[in-house]
Amino acid sequence: MTAMPGSEEILEGLGSSSCNISKSGGSPINTTTKAQHIQSTGTIPYEPQPNLAPQNRESSVSSGLIPETDKNTTNSHNQPSQLGVPDGNIRGRDRVVRKGERASSSGSDNSSKNREAREKAVKAAEEAEERGAEVLAQYRKNGDSRELAKLARDKGIPPNLRREIWPILLNNHPCVLDKHIAKEFVERTENHEDTREIPFKRIRRELERYHRKLKKVPATRNGSPSSNPSPVGYALPNGEFKEPEPGLLDQAALDTAVEDAVVAFLENHDHVNYAPGMVYVCLTLADWLFMPPSVAANNGIDYFNDADILSSCFEKMMYVILWSPTVCSTPIEPSDSVINQRISHFLTTFRQLLPEVARYFDEEEVASFGEQWVCTWIQWWCAGELRKDEKGRLWDWYLGFEQPCLRSSQQSRNKAVRGEFEDSRGSHPDEIYYPSDWHILVCVALLKSRKDDLEELEQSEIRTLLRGLPKVDMGLIIEVCYSRIVTLDLDSFFSF
Repeated sequence: MTAMPGSEEILEGLGSSSCNISKSGGSPINTTTKAQHIQSTGTIPYEPQPNLAPQNRESSVSSGLIPETDKNTTNSHNQPSQLGVPDGNIRGRDRVVRKGERASSSGSDNSSKNREAREKAVKAAEEAEERGAEVLAQYRKNGDSRELAKLARDKGIPPNLRREIWPILLNNHPCVLDKHIAKEFVERTENHEDTREIPFKRIRRELERYHRKLKKVPATRNGSPSSNPSPVGYALPNGEFKEPEPGLLDQAALDTAVEDAVVAFLENHDHVNYAPGMVYVCLTLADWLFMPPSVAANNGIDYFNDADILSSCFEKMMYVILWSPTVCSTPIEPSDSVINQRISHFLTTFRQLLPEVARYFDEEEVASFGEQWVCTWIQWWCAGELRKDEKGRLWDWYLGFEQPCLRSSQQSRNKAVRGEFEDSRGSHPDEIYYPSDWHILVCVALLKSRKDDLEELEQSEIRTLLRGLPKVDMGLIIEVCYSRIVTLDLDSFFSF
């Protein structure tokens, strides 16, 4: 077969020195075999170049192994294009390496930022605790709770001081001093006798539901030994006594304290109907005021005294939550009750400030008087829906309420911004803001904070989310709501 034109020149260009170069781990290149291949096929066989060290590169160029044009090419990747690896794959590999380096750098930056944020939060908590201890010490000297109330409104009470400060704030709360609970519609028989009874079983079922929710145990019709273990222990078939599981005694003590508190309140206020939300209000107070027996014993505290404190604070909290102006008369129909008026106010405000979300809720049929989340949010201050720490901060704000500011006086509203409240006694109740008014705007702000999520969900998913709200920035919500309340600036209510 005739040799390909120019094959001799190609062979000549290889040079004699190439005969002694071998592949990594291979045998020397046989130029005779290569020439025969070129003459027989008309093609040049693929021949990987050797892995040359940088110091030998210049001599390799002079010998013809590397073209002159590649003299300045780096060899950091061992000349991948000459090792039989496609350039595209190498570029892809490089991109992956660079991406990994950037991710590592970003992860390092985020870790540093998170560490700084944690350190800042710890420092802020320490400062708040010091300030709270100072104000509490001042109260013990002069008995003036106004600085404690201001601290609760502005910064919130440090969590470890709520056990001592919340009872003080409740004792001095204007709604507690007034002690005027909203009248509710009470069903009566033909003989005009109340049909109301203390629902012991409903209270206990609600407590069981609460514990199942905490433990994420599915609800069953009759329960089971695993989900309802005995808090007092039991005898085994062999005669041995089975001690109760750790924590069950504490749970039993908590349940008893909550049940006693709710029952005592209902017995003393026969015009108030029981609602499951009462259990969650009492449990929220217990989060900060009630010390379980196992903890109390280690700290030398009588937990029976804690149960009495919880019962007393629950009654006062009911005065705050259910407070209404004295001008309200006894409702003739269920729709005349104060709570229904508050729900109507909330729904009106909701449609005014969040029209798009309100329209979507109407389409999904989840915004009406009959919706459970609407009733529990408004009447019981999200006691069963918010997380513990967020409820603590929100209720700090409500318990820090002193004398209400007048809606009609711009001067009083300006003073309220600075934490200075005027005595509103003798003013018309419709001109005054109370915590129940604050809470309506807080509820709308909570919906605004989850607006994007809510508009992507369907009916059942919306209800599920609203029964257990994700984490929110409660400090920001309080700041925005309070500043708008005292300035009546509802147009810019959601500028955050």
